[in-house]
Amino acid sequence: MIKKAPKIFLIYLCIFAVSILYRFYGLNKRGYFPGSDASSYACIAKTYRAGFDYILRAKILRQDIGSMNDYLYDKGGQFGTAAKDGFVPIALIGSFVFGNSPNAVIYTSAFFGTATVMLLFFILSQHISLFLSFVLTLLFAVSPYHIGFSREGLTIIYSSFFLLLCIYSYAGYLKSNNLWHLAFCGLSLGFGFLCHYNIAPFILVFFASELCRLFFKLTNAKRIIAISGFSILPLFLTDLFTRSIKLYGIRQHIKMMDSFYPYFNELSRQLMLVQKGAQAGGSDIHAGKFYYFSNLFYHEGAIPSLLFSNECLI
Repeated sequence: MIKKAPKIFLIYLCIFAVSILYRFYGLNKRGYFPGSDASSYACIAKTYRAGFDYILRAKILRQDIGSMNDYLYDKGGQFGTAAKDGFVPIALIGSFVFGNSPNAVIYTSAFFGTATVMLLFFILSQHISLFLSFVLTLLFAVSPYHIGFSREGLTIIYSSFFLLLCIYSYAGYLKSNNLWHLAFCGLSLGFGFLCHYNIAPFILVFFASELCRLFFKLTNAKRIIAISGFSILPLFLTDLFTRSIKLYGIRQHIKMMDSFYPYFNELSRQLMLVQKGAQAGGSDIHAGKFYYFSNLFYHEGAIPSLLFSNECLI
């Protein structure tokens, strides 16, 4: 065991070095594409940071810095919601770690991209050989898709991390039957959805699997209810928080508050837009039956595509 520890440490160090190099190199020169959702996230994050700074300076430290309206207008970015409010606390923390700059969202995204690679290796090494875990994780670490999203500042990178964390927690519960693992599984799943709702298909498959297990008496209803409750909790708290902001903003006559919607309102609005886009032929599903397979081969190359095909056949 003592001899194995340095080997694992070197492997972790190698994967970390590759991951952080591809995701952080030249990131200070990176900007936002015009019309990109990432630029909107950066502006929203800037407004939340300005609100936090105002409360700290004006309300706690009692500094005379004018009205909140003027301070937010001067220091903030924009008011608005994206139905992906999970990025807000992440981006807020990121603004303190990486500095309160427009690129803080990009740096935070790169950090979570690196963390996802490390988490993947940790999970794989628990179930398969160390060498195979290293090879598979290294392929993921140099994935053009994952590198691109990690450097883009989009919320999908957060949702994929928390989705992986949910799977790890669920596997931990199956082994230990510990309620804390189940709670963490549900919270991770809910927070992943809060970061981006496009993980909804996984959630449907996950709960369909649980219902099948219930049918064959491999689980119980309490477990499904517990996971559901913990999953909904982050969404409920976020909606309550955003409704409080909306109410306070209206009473304080904050500018542009009419474009700010509580979480569930904005989620409903965006899902309607997604549905209309799909009906108009704008969804990926209209690009052909083998769209995702061809896309995988085009971006990732032959080796990951063959490995993926092998898993599908198995």
